[in-house]
Amino acid sequence: MDTLEVELLLQGSLAFRYRSKGNQDLSVVWDEHQPIKRVIRRTHSLFWLFREVRAYGLDCYIGGPSLVRDRFVAETRSLLAQYESTEVEI
Repeated sequence: MDTLEVELLLQGSLAFRYRSKGNQDLSVVWDEHQPIKRVIRRTHSLFWLFREVRAYGLDCYIGGPSLVRDRFVAETRSLLAQYESTEVEI
C-alpha cells in the first residue's frame, strides 16, 4: 500500500486535546454543526492507524473511506468473538 487518506472524527476531550501529527494530517477542522474535530490523515499502514484509533477509544472513529471503516469493524468483531469464545483460567 502506498498511501491512503482516511477521515478520523474526534469527539469529547480528545477533540480539544488533539494536536496535528505534522505531515500525516492533511486537514484538521472543527465540524460546524457538532462538537467534532474532523482530521484527514494520510497513512501508510492500516495496522498503525487501527492501533491508534483503538487507543483513543470511544472518542475517535473512522469516518471514511468505507473500505477502511468496514475493515476496522470486521477486525473489531473478530477480536470480540475471540474474547467471547476463549476462557482463561488464572
